Amino acid sequence: MLKLQILYTIYYFSLGSSIIYFSGYFNSIGIEGKTIGMIFSIGSLLAMVTQPLLGFIADKSRKPLLVLTLLLIIMAFSMSILYLTLNIKIIYLTYVLYSIAIWGIMPLLDGIVLSSGYDFGKVRMFGSVGFAIGCFFTGIIMEKYGKSSFIILTVITS
Repeated sequence: MLKLQILYTIYYFSLGSSIIYFSGYFNSIGIEGKTIGMIFSIGSLLAMVTQPLLGFIADKSRKPLLVLTLLLIIMAFSMSILYLTLNIKIIYLTYVLYSIAIWGIMPLLDGIVLSSGYDFGKVRMFGSVGFAIGCFFTGIIMEKYGKSSFIILTVITS
């Protein structure tokens, strides 16, 4: 159970240190509000469509940990590319990859815990704690090191 609690804490820390800071970062690099909205909506739409597909792949392959690992790699990779570019097309693509990964990871994690026999609430609670700490800690880091520092923190924790 401890491994799952640590995984939830780190994953949700990473989510808390990234998801709420994107709009401010995009704005700081000169992306207009309507474009930011398009980036978020396309990422969310594709994530919603791919989430059942990722679950199907995990179920059919009977390797949810492998699918989860690949999604964590995609998450870190997309954030790394996002840090290195100001090209709007690449930003669209990397945010889409990021969205597919983060929204695909959540149900896989939940499914792994539910099938483990552990009390789901006792494990999931660590995700909430991780998210809160991630938001708080990242805000402090961003004040000190700049708007793009949340990306580096997310890559480290993914």
